[in-house]
Amino acid sequence: MRGINDLRTILINNSYPISIKNQIQVNGINISTVCSPISGGFQCTCEEEYRFSCDQCLMYGSCDNITVDTCGCLNAIPPDGQYCQLVYQNNFTACPTTTPPPPTISTAPPLLYEFLVSIELNTTDVTVINKLRAILRNISYPVSINNHIQLSDINITTVCSPISGGFQCTCEEEYRFSCDQCLMYGSCDNITVDTCGCLNVIPPDGQYCQSVYQNNSTTVFSMAANKTDPRATTANVTNSKLVVTTVMNTTTAATTAVTSKGHKAVVA
Repeated sequence: MRGINDLRTILINNSYPISIKNQIQVNGINISTVCSPISGGFQCTCEEEYRFSCDQCLMYGSCDNITVDTCGCLNAIPPDGQYCQLVYQNNFTACPTTTPPPPTISTAPPLLYEFLVSIELNTTDVTVINKLRAILRNISYPVSINNHIQLSDINITTVCSPISGGFQCTCEEEYRFSCDQCLMYGSCDNITVDTCGCLNVIPPDGQYCQSVYQNNSTTVFSMAANKTDPRATTANVTNSKLVVTTVMNTTTAATTAVTSKGHKAVVA
């Protein structure tokens, strides 16, 4: 490598043109290509202002980027003896154009996620519960929130009302408390088919009445198997306290919870 650097110095310091006899004159001498041994072969690198043509870069493999239809390094000694060429004196052949394949368009339908959202509402006006029932009955479902989220149904599940010294929580139609809740917190009606419809307390674990169609465990609910799931949303009320449960279909994996002052609601 030292010999190459010495040669560069000599050529740079030469005065040109150089006359050889009366008929020959050398106007300039430059190094164009330096090929150095690497493991298992050679690597040829162009000097400044010299480049390999694109067809050579593709045929022998470039060891740098191909830019402006040329490269500055090959992973081989060109077997045809065609070394780096001066960029000012050669119109390098353009690289062949390649047409990228068209993008693959997926025909698979988007993933659909289903969430059961519970909203808990607190109100001091019991008429609010009846008004909410009327509003929910008159809504046409599904309700589209945006292009990705759709509400399939919204229902009241549980109403908790104040009684002397506490609260009493009653399930709405087609909603029940599980047997373990009835035994743990005390039912205010009979336990039938492993469920009850009323508790003498607001469940401290936040587990309000559940749809009889969406819970079929024999230890919790034992309902007729020939009923179909209405896929409803639910809500509960206390103070009166109201709990609402909603079935939400969405192509975006997300969960939403809402609490409004004066009314407490949970959407599941």
